[in-house]
Amino acid sequence: MYHNDKENISPSVLWDAAKAVLRGKLIMWSSERKKEKEKLISDKVKELKLLETEHMKNNNAESLEKLTLTRRTLDELYEDQVVKKAKFIKQNYYENGPKAKKLLAWRTRKQEASRCIHKIKNPQTKKMQYNLEDIQKSFVSYYTDLYSQPPAASPDIIVPFLDSLDLPSIGIEQNKRLTRQITEEEINKTISNLKGNKMPGPDGFPSEWYKKVRQMILPILKRCFNYVLKGEEIPPSWNQALISVIYKPGKDATECSSYRPISVLNLDYKIFTTILAKRIENIIPELIDTDQTGFVKNRQTHDNIRRAFNLIHHMKYTESVVLSLDAEKAFDSVRWEFLYLSLKRFGFSTQFTKCLKSLYSSPTARININGDLSNLVALKRGCKQGCAMSPTLFVLFIELLAQAIRESQNIVGVTIHNTEHKICLYADDILMTLTKPDTSMTSLLSLLNIFGYYSGYKLNLHKTQILTFNYNPDKQMQKWLKCNWSNDTIKYLGVNFPKELADISKYNYEPLTCSIKSDLKRWIILPMDMYNRIDLIKMTILPKLLYLILALPVEVSSKQFNEWNKIISEFIWDKRRPRIKFETLQLTKNKGGRALPCLKSYYKSALLRILIAWCDPSCDARWKEMDQAEIQIPLPSILGDKLLLQSLLPKVPSWIKTPLNIWLKELKDKAVEKHAKILRWPAYDEAFMPARNDNRFKYWCSKGITAYWKISNDKGLESFQQLSERYNLERNDFFRYLQLR
Repeated sequence: MYHNDKENISPSVLWDAAKAVLRGKLIMWSSERKKEKEKLISDKVKELKLLETEHMKNNNAESLEKLTLTRRTLDELYEDQVVKKAKFIKQNYYENGPKAKKLLAWRTRKQEASRCIHKIKNPQTKKMQYNLEDIQKSFVSYYTDLYSQPPAASPDIIVPFLDSLDLPSIGIEQNKRLTRQITEEEINKTISNLKGNKMPGPDGFPSEWYKKVRQMILPILKRCFNYVLKGEEIPPSWNQALISVIYKPGKDATECSSYRPISVLNLDYKIFTTILAKRIENIIPELIDTDQTGFVKNRQTHDNIRRAFNLIHHMKYTESVVLSLDAEKAFDSVRWEFLYLSLKRFGFSTQFTKCLKSLYSSPTARININGDLSNLVALKRGCKQGCAMSPTLFVLFIELLAQAIRESQNIVGVTIHNTEHKICLYADDILMTLTKPDTSMTSLLSLLNIFGYYSGYKLNLHKTQILTFNYNPDKQMQKWLKCNWSNDTIKYLGVNFPKELADISKYNYEPLTCSIKSDLKRWIILPMDMYNRIDLIKMTILPKLLYLILALPVEVSSKQFNEWNKIISEFIWDKRRPRIKFETLQLTKNKGGRALPCLKSYYKSALLRILIAWCDPSCDARWKEMDQAEIQIPLPSILGDKLLLQSLLPKVPSWIKTPLNIWLKELKDKAVEKHAKILRWPAYDEAFMPARNDNRFKYWCSKGITAYWKISNDKGLESFQQLSERYNLERNDFFRYLQLR
């Protein structure tokens, strides 16, 4: 590398050349070491035979000593081989035993069809192919067509469309932070966070290698990364990717589209893009509306599920529709030119855009079919799979469609408490809530066609779902939108939403219970002890239940929890009589239990998490705004006031009532009702009479005087002087302070 480090050699080429040389040296060293060991054993075997022959002839002490020494050396060499094989045997026992939790989970999955592809239908000729080479050509043809660039709109048409949208923009300081020099500390931290035991990229260097030699390669990596960050050429190896195809259960195994592509990129590329993604994650929340909850910091999947729950509750009284939109290969259809223009519209600097253009300059991929690699496939559109920047780039891309929908006067959403709600997004999963269906859906389809022409986005009508309320579409509408108009439920982010929300448990918890029974019935025959069965419950059953419990703010009956506990107990004890109480198993290990999940405790925690979000100023979820509009007083102010809570409970909807009931019950069960009084707000305290007629106390809230705990200490209420200095109170507030004291 020292000899190649010249002015006319770019850091990108230098780094790629270093990788090539290092890879060659490692292969050569491994090969030489193996040959040396084999030669040494071979020589010692020959020497041993000669010494045995000599000793048989001479039978003296000198030849015996040489013979013994040679045998000892040969035994040591053989012992090294035996130790190595023993390690592999031990690893095999570990992997196939029940204690390897990751592999235990893998063993319990449903047996999928063999990864080997025996035949495939050519997407062009529609003829069945059986030869490996022909199967590869079929996949190459399919992915070449998928990633090819169809006729696109010119920038002269796209730019006016982007300029017409009211979009936020980042500033000079944010761009400076985004494109500042990459430091060795950033690279070192990213390498430390790399996961082990993962397949390396096409260059063959795994994460373990980067961690082992990081101190040696940090300087050259830093030079290379900063060179690319300026928008210069990337290392040629960064353009390479390996695509493995995995069969999608339930699909036609002879169709190329029935296989999910999994892309593997080189780790140096992933380190670089991870650093960029880490820098941009704090900027993205300022650019992306709260309608989008996917791949944005501090936003959760459950935010839009709970919001959809609220919206459907209000929609059943109006003529309206709920649309779940599905895009065809959404991430793979992104047109790069549209993406670059979008980044410019969001205010990203020329340097940052130039850097992205370098990353997407000429990517290629080889497809792994039955262990053999195909010819190169040129990728001419789409967000790179496996790239840390891809999710962020996609949410910026789809935000343009969301903003166009928000600004359209002809697409009418659901208005609740003077706020219009049209769209919920989780990455490419879009849920539309519309009133005036004829006008709104016609305008929506028209806008989707225009946006698709500009960007490559294409609606998959076959997978689009619709739920209607008090609306019967005419024949023309049914012709335009060919989907099932008589659905009783619609699925969004794994949750089934019925027209009658009272049935939501029936459409979600009952199918999940059946699925759990089926899984446990299949797993019960596996040779596992009690501890491994409990581990399996934690790894597989708990996440499924927890997802729904977190997503749905509905009451779950004790009968349902008893049913789940019974199913789990039968599995743990293999349908035999339990020898340890279920409650004892749920204790922590240091208390003599086995930390078996207590589902009811998880349920309570999930609902109380809603109340924590009410009190968290950084939580800006749209469902929180809707809850606030329902209650009409600050949400945290009701938690410590039992009188206020009891007066509100009959008036609020079920999704607010359920967590509040849990809160009241927990306060009573834990005997902390008196301690909770410190959470009350003087301005809204039902027992504080002066606040009812004096709005000045509400004005205090804007100054920061909210709950009693903020203005109290161990001795009681703080002095007026202390509060005046901290909250800038006026002299005429002294009387109110005395009333409060």
